[in-house]
Amino acid sequence: MFIREGKLDLGTIPQPLYAYAAGMTLLHEGEEEFNHGVRNTFVELCWGDDGVGVIVYYGQAFEIRENDVFIWLPGEDHLRRCVSKAWRCRWLCFDGPLAEALLLSYRFPRHLRSVPCPAGLFREIAENINSTEPQVVGKLAGLILEILGSLRRSGGPQGTLFERCVNYVRTHYDDPDLCIGTLCEVFGIPRSTLTKLFAENMQRSLGNYIRDVRYGNALALLCSSDLPFAEVARRCGYVSYTSFCRLIRRATGGSPSWVRRTKSGGNRPLEPELKKTDFGWKKIEKTGFLR
Repeated sequence: MFIREGKLDLGTIPQPLYAYAAGMTLLHEGEEEFNHGVRNTFVELCWGDDGVGVIVYYGQAFEIRENDVFIWLPGEDHLRRCVSKAWRCRWLCFDGPLAEALLLSYRFPRHLRSVPCPAGLFREIAENINSTEPQVVGKLAGLILEILGSLRRSGGPQGTLFERCVNYVRTHYDDPDLCIGTLCEVFGIPRSTLTKLFAENMQRSLGNYIRDVRYGNALALLCSSDLPFAEVARRCGYVSYTSFCRLIRRATGGSPSWVRRTKSGGNRPLEPELKKTDFGWKKIEKTGFLR
């Protein structure tokens, strides 16, 4: 395990994120590893390397095979369990004033499948994680962005159609008229097909996903710009400033001005996720996906 030494003061090297730790965990059949969320002040990516493991998140189990990825946000409990003879996984942690907001802006699901691990980037981060040279610290941030970029190349179970729908939302979230009807018209698919597509791949409704994308981008703008709050709302697809403020308060517990002042994104799920039952999909209380 390679971890940034606590004595390092990186505040003198201002940038949006910093490499915090990188390493590999090996568990044997039946073994568990648990880290309490209160001690985790960083974003973490866990990458399956060999064998099969399970990550338990708010009571929901996610099977992690080779090249599967799971994402944690700051303050969340970590529970890993080996279900094969042995399970090896790589992990990367990063923190900083915009670490969480940056990850949220990508709108990744918590669990991604079949993403080849950029092992070389992991090694380079691990080897240089305790450097205090500004150029090296900045380069490590760039390597983290490369790793996040590699997650974009993952393929969902529904293939190209699902990815095209997700990418459309990511690039048109500022359109106040964006809704399920818009995507049905753009891609020429029935509403029922689109609803099932998002339920199967994200355990979320399309409407909630659109709202989540808008929230992630609003958070990034609030924390990294001096734009007027009404302009942030407009750029995120909100015609009504009151509705925008209500979204921010539900997600963070504070106003847009409080988020900008504290650079805090909160840790509240906006909506329950969906769970498959014998009778269809129903809502459950905790979301296993990014807000």
